Amino acid sequence: MIKKQWSLLETAVSLGYASEIELHYNTNGTHWPKEVELWKHFKKVNLSFSIDGFGKQFEYMRYPAKWDLVQTNMENARKLAAEYKNIDLSWCVTISTLNVFNVPETVEYWRNNYRDIGLYLNLVHGPAHYSIRNLPIDIKDIVIEKLNTVPKSDDKSWNYLPGIINMIKDSHPDKKEWNVFLNTTKKHDEYRRQTFKDTFPEYSKHIKGL
Repeated sequence: MIKKQWSLLETAVSLGYASEIELHYNTNGTHWPKEVELWKHFKKVNLSFSIDGFGKQFEYMRYPAKWDLVQTNMENARKLAAEYKNIDLSWCVTISTLNVFNVPETVEYWRNNYRDIGLYLNLVHGPAHYSIRNLPIDIKDIVIEKLNTVPKSDDKSWNYLPGIINMIKDSHPDKKEWNVFLNTTKKHDEYRRQTFKDTFPEYSKHIKGL
């Protein structure tokens, strides 16, 4: 299927249509195809990296991806964007019950290392056990307090954070879905030989049952 997609782009270039076409990609950053030189022929290329955390947190959520490889591929994208001038890059941070507590660290890492790249905070809506709507009541205030540590000067993050905070405040959690989250996390830890507690140590202190 991937070869067919590149073949389609080659056809657009050969027929002279590419300069009128915009492309958009969502990627976890684990693959950098050799055919990317085709992009220089297109009107615009939007490349959005799905980065829900960094380092071992990224590797936990995007198992079995490796953070070092993703960093290398983001640098490849930066170089290509500087060369071709028609490529827009961004981070899409998808927020779930796994990583909501660590959003401040994630956006701080973006500010310190990738500020030249766009930022978008996205939300998981399904499966329901990963939706922040189902955070238990005793964890909600802790998470909201943590989210409010993001500096107000970080305009890009605060374009999204008020809506995210209000969603947490106004939601009515489903206890059954939270139990699914706990059980799913424990199962994943067992067969992947990972540990949520080691990966998210501060957050896990507030979670009973893991």
